[in-house]
Amino acid sequence: MARFQEQISPEQSKYSTLLDLIPADPTQLDELYEYVPALPRSLRLSQAARCAPVFGSDYLIDDENDGPPGLPQLFKIDYLGEKKILALVHATAAAFDSPGTPTQLDPKYYYRGSSGIVPLPTPAAGRWEIRDSYVISMERLPQFADGYCYGRRVLYVDKENYFAGAQLDLYDSTGGLHKSQLIFSYPVLVPGTKGDVAQLGAGPNTSFLINFKDHHVSISPSVRSCVNSECEKTDGYLDVSRYASPEGLMKIVQ
Repeated sequence: MARFQEQISPEQSKYSTLLDLIPADPTQLDELYEYVPALPRSLRLSQAARCAPVFGSDYLIDDENDGPPGLPQLFKIDYLGEKKILALVHATAAAFDSPGTPTQLDPKYYYRGSSGIVPLPTPAAGRWEIRDSYVISMERLPQFADGYCYGRRVLYVDKENYFAGAQLDLYDSTGGLHKSQLIFSYPVLVPGTKGDVAQLGAGPNTSFLINFKDHHVSISPSVRSCVNSECEKTDGYLDVSRYASPEGLMKIVQ
C-alpha cells in the first residue's frame, strides 16, 4: 500500500509531500520519503521519523493508520475487554461535500471552534450511535520504548466493522493522556461487491486529534473520495509511478 500526502497550501509550504510505502506484511519496515520543495529533491527518511509531525500538525507519521501503528512485533498488546462507545459512523453524506474554510468547518454541520472549544458536529451532521467495541492496549516493549512517540495507545475496535479509528486515546511516557482521536465518517460501498460491502476508512470522514497536553487540536476534513475502479475517472490517481514511487516525487512541480 502507498500513502501519498501532498500539501497544497499555504503557499510557503506548497508541494511538501510525504510518501509511505507500506508492505503487505505489517511486521516489515515501511519506506518513508519526503519531498522538500526548498531543496528541491526527495529524501529517504529513517524509522525515527515515525514520530515526526505531519505538516506541522498534531498528527505524527505513526498516527496515520487511523488506529494501530506498524511493526506490531515491537509492542506489548493487551486485550482490555469490551466497552460501549459513542460514535458517529453513519454521518450525513452532505456533511462531506465541503471541507469548510481554512479556519472553520462548514457551520451547518459543525459548531464554531475557538480557543478551548473543539468544533464538534451539530445534529445536522448525523445521529450518534452506541457501538460495541473491543478495547486493546498497545505499548512498546521496554527494549524498543526509548524515544518512541507515546507511552501507550488504547484502541476501540468496532465489533461490526473492525474499524479502530473512530476513537483512539494516546498516552505519554508518564501515563498521562496526551491526545485523543475522533473520526466522524460515512461508509462508502466498495465497487464490484454488488453493493453489500461498505468501507469506513476509504470513505469521506472528518478526523480530530485533540492534543490535551499542548491545548491544541488538528482537524483533517476529507471530502468525498474514490474507491478502487472509481478512481479511473479521476486525474491519474491510479498512476503508480506518480503516486506510489520515490521517483514520482520528482514529478510534483513538473
